[in-house]
Amino acid sequence: MTDNRQQRRKAEREALKRAGQHASQSRAEQDHGPIEETYRDKMNALANVLDELFNGPETDAPKETGFVLFVFPFEDAERPDRNRLNYISNANRADMATMFREMIARWEGRTAGAGTA
Repeated sequence: MTDNRQQRRKAEREALKRAGQHASQSRAEQDHGPIEETYRDKMNALANVLDELFNGPETDAPKETGFVLFVFPFEDAERPDRNRLNYISNANRADMATMFREMIARWEGRTAGAGTA
């Protein structure tokens, strides 16, 4: 492994560690409702790392790249939460809802109304 790759991996591990330490105060978790306890710390840590990797260290500057992360259990008839979808993003919830409607419309081969996402 080259020194550059080793340094990059070390930086990524350190970012994950930092994000895990601050998971309860995630920049990406806004007013989106509760994440299932099983996934909360990991999703917040990943959101912090993704946001930092795409947008740099936390600043007051506008973000350039948005992301969304879905986490769900695969279907298991024994799990009461089998239909639960956990969501986290660094974007505004209303903009994400518009983006999802537009994306689903494209997947279904139809058009959606104009949005802002």
